[in-house]
Amino acid sequence: MILAPMAGVTDAAFRHVCIDYGCERAFCEMVSVNALNYKSKKTFALLDKADNEERINVQIFGGDPKLMGAAAGDLADRYGDKLGFMDINMGCPMPKIIKCGYGSALLVDAERAANIVKEVKKVCFGYVSVKMRAGFKGGDVNPREFARRMEDSGADLISVHGRSAAQLYSGKADWNVIKQVKEAVNIPVVGNGDVFKYSDAIKMKEQTGCDDVLVARGAMGNPFIFAKKDNVSILERIDTAIKHLKLCSYYKEEKLAVLQMRKHIAWYIKDQRGSSMVRTSINSARTKDEILSILLKYKEENENIIDFHYIKNDIE
Repeated sequence: MILAPMAGVTDAAFRHVCIDYGCERAFCEMVSVNALNYKSKKTFALLDKADNEERINVQIFGGDPKLMGAAAGDLADRYGDKLGFMDINMGCPMPKIIKCGYGSALLVDAERAANIVKEVKKVCFGYVSVKMRAGFKGGDVNPREFARRMEDSGADLISVHGRSAAQLYSGKADWNVIKQVKEAVNIPVVGNGDVFKYSDAIKMKEQTGCDDVLVARGAMGNPFIFAKKDNVSILERIDTAIKHLKLCSYYKEEKLAVLQMRKHIAWYIKDQRGSSMVRTSINSARTKDEILSILLKYKEENENIIDFHYIKNDIE
């Protein structure tokens, strides 16, 4: 299974955690080719390689074929043989991306999309992949024909999200679209959409015949999915949150790490006993050590509850 690029989520620390749990390939947050061409330090910081990554996998977005090619060439030079996949985003449904002609807007401009793939392919040392959606609004794009066009232009792999851009993340992903694309092309196809548990990934592969599964929202607070685990104890969740906290502080300045970890810890302990009070405490914490203390206390409370149940069962 593959970790999908997610803005504000798939930084080096989170990718490190997911890879330790068995993630086969992890993508950085998607980056703008305009920002790359302006040599934005903040953008390049999104592409820092985690210590346990053999290769860096990048997703770029933009609309000008020449600019896309130039940015891809710079990244290829920057990472050399450490560059894994260069993914081209043709699936982002966010209005601010679409209005610029980027992301899923490319689905209705197959000629420009094909030229982008060709330009990136010219300069990229690694694999070139395309992330697409089932359509733009619905019925306006033939996903099979679009995927074949991307393959003919040089794409080595295609990822398909089973929703149209208009759906955003609502409704149910249509896995049949993934199956149709798989049957239409001769390159690997990766399925995406509504994979929140390992059992979902198995079902997707069985129903679509896809070569691999791309996990996005299903990985938030749940790197355990890459270890093929659907049932995870509260103690393992807390231990993983602690590990993630330490890694985030290692890769980033403490102030930024503290802010970043608030949402990650909320995801780790969602729906767990006492999680509401813990989230409130963590959202007021200012330092890594404060958060660590809160998590260790939470772990101790849960260990005591577990010990109590064991003793009670023995007496009974």
